[in-house]
Amino acid sequence: MTLAVIEFLENIIQAGTDNAVYFTMGLIATLIFVIRLALALFIGDSADGGDFDVDLDEAGHISGEAFEIFSLLSITAFFMGAGWMGFAARHDWQLGGGWSLVLALAFGLFMMALASGLMFYVRKLSSHPKVDLQTARGQLGRVYMQIPEHGLGQVEVTVSGSKRIYPARSTSGAIDSFTQVIIADVETDGTLVVEARGDA
Repeated sequence: MTLAVIEFLENIIQAGTDNAVYFTMGLIATLIFVIRLALALFIGDSADGGDFDVDLDEAGHISGEAFEIFSLLSITAFFMGAGWMGFAARHDWQLGGGWSLVLALAFGLFMMALASGLMFYVRKLSSHPKVDLQTARGQLGRVYMQIPEHGLGQVEVTVSGSKRIYPARSTSGAIDSFTQVIIADVETDGTLVVEARGDA
């Protein structure tokens, strides 16, 4: 097995420098691509994570960022596709250097677009759904972090079936943590205006 691999590599080197370049590029890019794809699918991008959302308009923004043509994954896919196609054209199909380069570049661009599309749909499926925060008006919430009299705290409230934590200010003085409140209004920046339930 080892001798066969060594003989295969020697044949690649003897066949020409471009053969060796295509093979090396395809092999290294494939390893990086598999590792990066596995991390993206099973671990995710830490930049998308967070304890809570303060701006629900970011959902569309995250989806847009996912479709980056020149992301690390798509660039790796380009080199992987170009490497293996160039190697196949030169080593297996015995094409000239010019045609091999054209096929390598074309297939590399195809793989780049495919990888970008794949990550776009994967992240779109896993992104948080966009909800209308204005529907929180009149809902009961719970103070997550104490709200000072003239400052901001945090309130946990259920919006569109999921509990989320938002910055909040009080209309009735300071409110201690774990106190139930009523959402009186929602400001344009996503800050909730609340009042203690007993004051409603």
